[in-house]
Amino acid sequence: MGFTPFTLGNDYGILSSRVLGIDRNFYRQYFRGLGGVEGFSLGPILSRPKSRGNVTLVTSNPFHAPRISLNYFSHPDDIVTFIRGMKFAFEIASTPALRDDFGARFYDKVLPGCEAFVPLSDAYLECYARTLTGTIYHPSGTCKMGPASDPFSVVDHRLK
Repeated sequence: MGFTPFTLGNDYGILSSRVLGIDRNFYRQYFRGLGGVEGFSLGPILSRPKSRGNVTLVTSNPFHAPRISLNYFSHPDDIVTFIRGMKFAFEIASTPALRDDFGARFYDKVLPGCEAFVPLSDAYLECYARTLTGTIYHPSGTCKMGPASDPFSVVDHRLK
């Protein structure tokens, strides 16, 4: 579970929309009501997702950016786990300490693109997650180590 002492509206989208890759028009449409409002964010983090992305070279030029396909939620277990995490976040925010002492509540404006779903239903939460999920902190990956004869190994035991 991730906890941050700000909302995506605190900075009026000056940095948060850019850092998280949220379209500016989408940001204005959805987060406008949170501009400058104090708050916190609480949400699930999939530390070990089953979904797998990939990185491919576009050209042989090492200075050209690669093509990165994140493939979030491509494995069905990940979205189920994420929805459970969202519900757990609601439970945490509903505790007397957060609800009564700090006035914690879910920002209940319907997310653009998810209007067809009953708010807070599993279908709505899935739409919400697929619409407003991104990478946080430090994305990383792995590569196979093995002998030069293995066509799938990327490095040898000396990391060459």
